[in-house]
Amino acid sequence: MESDTLDDNSAGPETLNGVAIWLLRSGWRYTNYRLLFEELARRLVASGVPLWRMGAYIPTIDPEVFGDAFVWKRSEGRARYLKTGHTLLNDEDFKNSPLHEVARSERALRRRLEGPQAQIDYPLMRELRAQGATDYFALPLPFIDGTPVQITFATDRAGGFSEDDIGALSDLALVLARVAEGFAIRIRVERLLNTYLGRDAGKRVLAGQILRGSGETIEAAILFTDLRGFTALSERLAPAAVLALLNAYFDLVGKAVKAEQGEILKFIGDGVMAVFPVAGERPMAAAVESALSAASQIGDAFDAWNSARRESGEEAIGFGIALHAGQVMYGNVGASDRLDFTVIGPVVNAVSRLQTLCRELSQTVVLSQEIARHAPARCRSLGLHSMRGIALKLEVFAPVDEVRSPPNRAQ
Repeated sequence: MESDTLDDNSAGPETLNGVAIWLLRSGWRYTNYRLLFEELARRLVASGVPLWRMGAYIPTIDPEVFGDAFVWKRSEGRARYLKTGHTLLNDEDFKNSPLHEVARSERALRRRLEGPQAQIDYPLMRELRAQGATDYFALPLPFIDGTPVQITFATDRAGGFSEDDIGALSDLALVLARVAEGFAIRIRVERLLNTYLGRDAGKRVLAGQILRGSGETIEAAILFTDLRGFTALSERLAPAAVLALLNAYFDLVGKAVKAEQGEILKFIGDGVMAVFPVAGERPMAAAVESALSAASQIGDAFDAWNSARRESGEEAIGFGIALHAGQVMYGNVGASDRLDFTVIGPVVNAVSRLQTLCRELSQTVVLSQEIARHAPARCRSLGLHSMRGIALKLEVFAPVDEVRSPPNRAQ
């Protein structure tokens, strides 16, 4: 969190031993990598280390991010966060870098950048020397599970680091590794839960909401989308092509849902269920508007996707979306040792059945009466219709800007 302020200046003038004690006493309490990194740099400078630049690289488990990197420079006074993708391992610049060598050898690497002892054998060394650096020191942080984490130090002091500096930084790295390891584990768990459960559900599980049957009743708009003719299509395509198609489809739905502050809760075969909860200052009317906007964005994204597919000689993909709103139970359900965090209730059952009317009514988006009640100006009636499992006919709606039997959206 950006508000972390855990400075402990009670030890008087800073020493390297004091920095190590601070890491053990207070460093582990930080919840923001960047702020911890900045405070560590500040304390190292205060202890007399001629620090000009400090960097760190920490791999993580994330489908979009291979690792977190931070670079602090004395001239800037703050650390910059650099997100690295999964292509990093095949990147030639990374392969020809000191970090790659440290990760490979699991040994420290030092390069003097001035005088007769200068060793400029990496592009980064040339870059740092041109900026005024005189010495560079990189070393691995030993994690128990072998995760390849590295930290680097550079100075611009004439003569570079002293041998005492190198020894002290090496010892400090052992302490830093213990703090960073706990931090890394926490970040990995958070990202894994966010990836597989969703950000809000992941936060709830991490906070201890893990008992089967635990949950709460919330108000939310629910979006359910499904592909048309997917079973037949999957039988004609190779498995790899089916997987690529599904991922492209899920990605365009996910982007629209995220843009409107919703959260995907379920991938059900070729179906997607997303929730737009009523929370804080967002009332149900706002949640409904978000769901409607997400549905519109999904439709636009499908149009663009299908246009590209036609141009490449592939068939267009049909889809249908249903929106409903009301109270749902949000919590844990499942077997005693295998749980799922989801929403259940009549609203959830109804939205999946409502979605089946898309084909029958030649609509890409159908809406419940509850959606229309909260956004009447954006809805037009399609009349009364029967749905499986519901005795009475219910009035069904469509967005006013949704054209009947749209020519660019395959049914």
